[in-house]
Amino acid sequence: MKNYALSDEQESRFLEVVEEHSSLITIALRKLNIPVNLRDEFYTFGLEGLLVSFLILEEGEIEKQDFERFAYVAIKRKIIDEIRRRNRKKEVAFDFVENSKLFISPNMDMVKFEFYNGFLEVLSPKEKKFFLAYLKTLNVKETAKNLKISKSNAYRLIETIKLKGAKYMFVK
Repeated sequence: MKNYALSDEQESRFLEVVEEHSSLITIALRKLNIPVNLRDEFYTFGLEGLLVSFLILEEGEIEKQDFERFAYVAIKRKIIDEIRRRNRKKEVAFDFVENSKLFISPNMDMVKFEFYNGFLEVLSPKEKKFFLAYLKTLNVKETAKNLKISKSNAYRLIETIKLKGAKYMFVK
């Protein structure tokens, strides 16, 4: 908020204007859908808009009969400016943007690579061997046949891999 210097005489006239036109601030707050719990806070910005209007009226740049409409618009503008200031997009660190762009790819290769590298550390050597073979075929029976293990053993391995995978995803 700017620092507006008023003389004692101007201050007393402004207080009269506030008493007379304070309803404009309330109307503007309702019109802009400001939540009730924030209205006291935004009321001060409305007062600033009323003060700006008062100072412009004092300088003679607007007519007395136009003051109410002008003040209403100035009040709304000050409140909207504050809302925009609060909702302004925050700056993001350059490093964060660069790192996030690495993971943006249509086929998600980088994400898969990171996931598999971390997940393979959790598996036992036998499970790791089965999992890598399974990724090539995506078929339990074929993988069992290629590794020359029984189907029941293959299904047991795939179940333990699924359980470890679920734990890995929810722990990480």
